[in-house]
Amino acid sequence: MMSEIPTYVYGVAAAGVLRTPLRAQGMPDGQSPVTAIAVGGASAIVGRYAGPAMNGLPRPELLRRLAIHQRVIEDALERGDVLPAQFGTVLASEDEVRLLLTAWGGLVRASLTRFSGLVEVEVAATWDLPRVLGEVACDPEVMKAKSVAVQAPPEERLAQQVNVGKVVKEALDRRRGRCQQMLLEAARPLAECIRPNILLSDELVFNVAFLVPRRAMAEFEAAIDRLDAELAGSCLLRLIGPLPPYTFGTVSVTRFDAERLAAGRALLGLGGEITKQAVLSSYRRLARQSHPDGQPAGTDAVQRFTALNAARADLLAYADSRARVAAADGPALMVTIGPSEQDGAALDGAAPDGRP
Repeated sequence: MMSEIPTYVYGVAAAGVLRTPLRAQGMPDGQSPVTAIAVGGASAIVGRYAGPAMNGLPRPELLRRLAIHQRVIEDALERGDVLPAQFGTVLASEDEVRLLLTAWGGLVRASLTRFSGLVEVEVAATWDLPRVLGEVACDPEVMKAKSVAVQAPPEERLAQQVNVGKVVKEALDRRRGRCQQMLLEAARPLAECIRPNILLSDELVFNVAFLVPRRAMAEFEAAIDRLDAELAGSCLLRLIGPLPPYTFGTVSVTRFDAERLAAGRALLGLGGEITKQAVLSSYRRLARQSHPDGQPAGTDAVQRFTALNAARADLLAYADSRARVAAADGPALMVTIGPSEQDGAALDGAAPDGRP
């Protein structure tokens, strides 16, 4: 029987990475011990957790705990390769962590191999927006749009003023694009993968995450220094790293929702055990019957077909997870390791795997 002591998961690493205790301490107060649970060559970096659910905490407290989470995983990175777990990952017990490593150890080990020797580096640039807007005001297209707005008759003036704003934004976007292209030309040859982060303010010119070999860090930093000199103060560059691959290799653990699974089972008409074969067989039969191309216009065929595909994905993932933990007495858990949810699209036509 499992000892039900909630266990916070910070990340995963190879067994033996935490042979000595971390300097950083863990949830919920930044003073709790952090240990490792190892199964079959993979380990989870964990600590006991008796606090409230993360989604019920006020923002300042969430940010404080996020900082604790990051300190732990970044301390672990100094010992060797590590993949961060999604912030707020809490399992029912240490035994459930062991079950997860038993079921998904192959994926964990393969992912650690994939990211071995790689670290994340974030490069952000800001500019002095009032200064830049002053320079943009001298752009010929902006000056022309302003002149048209001033000379427009009263009934057209508002529309022309709106157009001035549009032309100014386009000029700023062109400047951003040029700066971003300079960044890509400087750093692309040294990166395994490139992903942009969301620009949260007009002052941000770019904010890009790079997956870089540890051995190339000095060369990467030198390339950014050269870019900084080339920009000649027009942007303020900031480099953060090396970091664990938050953007590229976050570990996400999903506990299947019973109601959602029941709805998917009902939609696919599955009355017995949920197996991959049963799910696919039912899905193919229903998909042929309900495909929107064969339905009258104006019906809800697209919505029903979308729901059918979602049910198929849920049930296949569940069947795969249950197969991995067939001997376990407890709910199935699904593990995915890949880009975190806040990622943007790959930059500048990069391939799906992010390689330049």
